[in-house]
Amino acid sequence: MKTGQITPAVIIVGLLAAAVPLSLFATSIFIECFFVYWMVAGVVFHREKSFFRTLLSNTKLVLDGLSRKLGLFIHHPAAVAFSSLYMLFLAGCLWSSNTHYSLQELREKLPLLLLPILFTGISSFNEKEFRKILAAYIIGVFLGTLVGLYILLTKHIDNPRELSPFISHIRFSMNVCLAIFILFHFLVSGPRISKAIRLIFLVLVCWLAIFLFILKSLTGLSLFVAFLFYVIVYFSMKSKERWLRRGAAMALVIIPLLIFSFIFNIYNRHFKIVPPVFASLDTKTAGGNPYTHDTLHFKVENGQYIGLYLCEKELKESWERRSNLNYNGRNLQGDELRYTIIRYLNSKGYRKDAVGLAKLSPFEISSIEKGVANAGLVQPFNLSARIEGIFTDYERYKKTGNANGKSELQRLEYWKAAISIMKQNLFFGVGTGDALDAFTDEYKTSHSTLEIQYWAPSHNQYLYMGVTFGIIGLILFLCWLVFPPLYLGAFKDYYFVALFCIMIISMLTDDTIRTQAGLNFMAFFGCLFLFGRDHSTQGCALG
Repeated sequence: MKTGQITPAVIIVGLLAAAVPLSLFATSIFIECFFVYWMVAGVVFHREKSFFRTLLSNTKLVLDGLSRKLGLFIHHPAAVAFSSLYMLFLAGCLWSSNTHYSLQELREKLPLLLLPILFTGISSFNEKEFRKILAAYIIGVFLGTLVGLYILLTKHIDNPRELSPFISHIRFSMNVCLAIFILFHFLVSGPRISKAIRLIFLVLVCWLAIFLFILKSLTGLSLFVAFLFYVIVYFSMKSKERWLRRGAAMALVIIPLLIFSFIFNIYNRHFKIVPPVFASLDTKTAGGNPYTHDTLHFKVENGQYIGLYLCEKELKESWERRSNLNYNGRNLQGDELRYTIIRYLNSKGYRKDAVGLAKLSPFEISSIEKGVANAGLVQPFNLSARIEGIFTDYERYKKTGNANGKSELQRLEYWKAAISIMKQNLFFGVGTGDALDAFTDEYKTSHSTLEIQYWAPSHNQYLYMGVTFGIIGLILFLCWLVFPPLYLGAFKDYYFVALFCIMIISMLTDDTIRTQAGLNFMAFFGCLFLFGRDHSTQGCALG
């Protein structure tokens, strides 16, 4: 084969990498293509014979090749350990009563078993091949962000989740973060590249970081901040330049202070009460109806009482002329509609009367119907509104115990349910197929305030493993996370450390590998970084 020629393995794995952030279906197809390639790799095909005739005439050769490849896997302790997580799910079927869901789990978790076998059965990728695969992945992520940008520019978006139509916005944000990590390494430690290519990489890094803010995924933004800390710590430890080490040390102090200051200012603005001077407040609307200035029954947002300049008579009449939803009814999320309207007008700085409502566009009316109570939530770069909304929702949750429709607060209920289930099934859990049933039963028996449509598993992978397999299974899962990279020395490898940080942080607030997109992401890149390259010859550092 000519030097520099792209091999079939690079093409297949590159296409698989590009598919991970874009399509579950395409990911499955390319895993199947990888499997077919793994089966026939090494078989000599004669030009005068067809593909199938060659296979038939070389059956022994094919079988010997498969036996050899399986032997490579079996004698690779880290790969066997990686696949052992699938064995844990298989073993969990023994004490599970829901056979249908057990089989579904085993089918969805197949990449955990297949990919280590496939990667150990082919030659490791050299550095050039490895970078081509990563480049294909970056192209896939970039295309996904372009689709999100197109949706943003051509449609009215009520929820940033809509910007990721292919996979969950949280899973996509994980892919965006990994792409940023990879591009940064290309910029800092890659082979010599032209200034034009370097500029393209820099622009891509900036665009992907901007898209994270547009996506407003707190998981993705947390991962991005973790990446900044990782890079800064690395440079502070490795650099011989005193000024660079001092700058890195200062950044370690300044960045947390800036984040804390940003959140504290939002908190202070949200809860700080500026007492109104009632004598200076208008008493009537432009239509001559009396205002209510209610500082007792309405909360404070943006440093002002929501209940000031309130005329519900005008609001009701004006609203029901513009919407089919009853003013005194519920929005589409199940919350009190009148309160959503009042909060939205307050966030715009409008009075809560006919004039204020008339200023709202049809899109804003639609957003209110869908439960959007803060205008900032539909603005692409308004992260403060997202955080402020959490404060508001948490206030309501403390008073009422109602977390319905609020994803961050629903997690508190999910975690409570998971801990309760673990206490009842301490050592071995409920089994592979019974986790969802166990959560349903827990919500029923505990008389949870969550409505049925919001009943869900733990949204925490560690708790989910504890529920499914008990304390013993959770310990095995933690060992599974660290043994393969420790055995291979992969914690010295920049790419794997980046992936590992994404995995362990994302699993705090999401059951990452319970979903197919999360599992594909983790299994593919885990195997690529661990088994797809030779760690004894790879540079591991930045710089």
